Amino acid sequence: MKKETKGLFIVMLCAFLWAFNGNIGGWLFKTKNFTPEDLVVVRLLGAGFSILLYNSWKKGSAALSILKVKANYLPLAFYAIGGILLMQFGYFVAILYSNAPTSTLLEYLGTFLLLFFLSIQYKKWPERKVFLALIVSIFGVVLLVTHGNFSVLSINEKALFWGLLSALGYATFNVAPLKLQARYTSMDIVGPAMILGGVTLFLLVRPHTLSTVTWDFYSILALLYCIFGGTFFPFVLFMEGQRLAGPSLSGIFSLSEPVFSTLIAVLLYGTIFSPIDLLGMVFILGSILLLTIQGTKKEKG
Repeated sequence: MKKETKGLFIVMLCAFLWAFNGNIGGWLFKTKNFTPEDLVVVRLLGAGFSILLYNSWKKGSAALSILKVKANYLPLAFYAIGGILLMQFGYFVAILYSNAPTSTLLEYLGTFLLLFFLSIQYKKWPERKVFLALIVSIFGVVLLVTHGNFSVLSINEKALFWGLLSALGYATFNVAPLKLQARYTSMDIVGPAMILGGVTLFLLVRPHTLSTVTWDFYSILALLYCIFGGTFFPFVLFMEGQRLAGPSLSGIFSLSEPVFSTLIAVLLYGTIFSPIDLLGMVFILGSILLLTIQGTKKEKG
């Protein structure tokens, strides 16, 4: 198997694991009395400590080097709270009020915010194709939230609100650590950031409702999957896939996550989407794919 092909296979595997993670979260909310607060706190703390331990096993005390420089505290906190925590909490609250495929697509709208953030940073106005893609994606969102009846909002308002907040978190997640990434690896940054995000949410909401959760073999298995199968392993694997296939192709193929999420929701959970819903999803995914492919051409050029 060629190096690039192997890398793309790993990236698509990660996309599937992430897609399954969102659907598992929805299942925990509906059948095991979990709340988004419960899940996100446990997931961030569990995955954060796992990544930190794994990185320490590989690098020793150097894994904590980011915490030894006080100047890193503010950007790390911004990344942890405004990026990881906002993205994850917004995503799972949106799932609570809708479903995983819809929430995933709303989160991916953060791609446009990311482009505008970078345009401001580099003082360069986005190209016309960005605005064209934005118009297409907005049309897709309108179809998704109205089912084609433009006088009625068909999606839960809370799902739309938190889904768009997760999009803001997605953009921050990609922008906030840029300066830190010049000096530290992703593993150095993400582990402490996840722990900080988890601790922050715990202090804010104190999710003692874990006592109301239906604890059984399946809920524990699902929770462990969210920590390891849906977070720790995909994170580690994605970096390897990105190394083999390159960042551009990895970005394109990671967009298979909403597709996998929809298939899982339909095949395993019996979620029903109308033709208008699916058309809206196609418009949103197509617009983001257009931006990603355009970025790939620029890098090659």
